[in-house]
Formats: sequence, structure tokens, C-alpha cells
Amino acid sequence: MLRAASDNANNTIMDSSKVAALADKLKVTIFPNPTKGELKVDISGIENNATVDLNLYSPKGQLLLKQKAEQGLTTINMHSFPTGWYLLKVLSSDEVLNFKIVKE
Repeated sequence: MLRAASDNANNTIMDSSKVAALADKLKVTIFPNPTKGELKVDISGIENNATVDLNLYSPKGQLLLKQKAEQGLTTINMHSFPTGWYLLKVLSSDEVLNFKIVKE
């Protein structure tokens, strides 16, 4: 299981062996990465069981998919997208995490 994280202070994408932990509460794990089509997003630590937004962008910054997620496991279907890399933004009420996703 690969994990990725972003450093919210400078909005950069970090090593994919790290887990994103914001304020010791929100935790996001993305797998498998690279993916052949189904991407799993495991979210825990959301306060008051609120929802987060999952936004998938092309390398050119075009919004390709917008999906709501709750605590637990969410699946993103990427079968129709061509091979390459994508940016997944996980947006909570006050934080943004960026993940580089590779589609094989």
C-alpha cells in the first residue's frame, strides 16, 4: 500500500511513502498508486463526520472529476482516463492535500 502526503505550508507534493496527517486528525491514504483504473482513497479523522471534496486534475490543470467523500474508503474510477499522471486534491473545510497519481 503506497501512501502520499503534501506539506500544506508550501503546497508541495512529498514522498509517496508518507501518510498525510493534518493537525493529528485528518489522515488520507491513496492506493494503489500507480493504478490501472480504480483508485482507493481511505480517509480517517474527519471531525464531526463531515465530508471532503476529491478533485482530480489533468497535468494541464483541467478539473476532470469532482467527488464527495466521507470517512472511510472511497473509490475513484479512472478507467476512462489515459495513462499518465494526475493531481488529486483532497479538500476539507480548512485544509488541502495534494497527491500525484499515476495511471498505467
